[in-house]
Amino acid sequence: MKKILILLIMMLLSLTMLSQKKKEIYFQMKFANAINADTEVVLEDNSRVDILSNTYAIEVDFAKKWAESIGQSLFYAEMTGKKPAILLITDSKLESDDKCLVRLLKVAKIYHIVVWTIDYDTDKFHLIN
Repeated sequence: MKKILILLIMMLLSLTMLSQKKKEIYFQMKFANAINADTEVVLEDNSRVDILSNTYAIEVDFAKKWAESIGQSLFYAEMTGKKPAILLITDSKLESDDKCLVRLLKVAKIYHIVVWTIDYDTDKFHLIN
């Protein structure tokens, strides 16, 4: 009986770990480490830049929040004197994420926002523009 209970607990823990989804902070830390930048930098108005490098103020968001990421990146750039940038978390299995990226890039081109994507499954990032 004890062995069955231990086995059930182990299976439950395994299922819980497998069902956990990666959060924005995961991708934020991964990218910041790759480009040697700071995270969660508090500005004078108490807002927080997701990633601040020597060159960029970077907003990190999932693809469905593409429009929100534009405003935040522009605001953080204005507050820091850095260039606006976005790290868009995309899932290659979702056609809707591709549509979000296309929409984002149309606006990013006008406002000179640098865009990277990071793939949800592989954690690989790409500079888009």
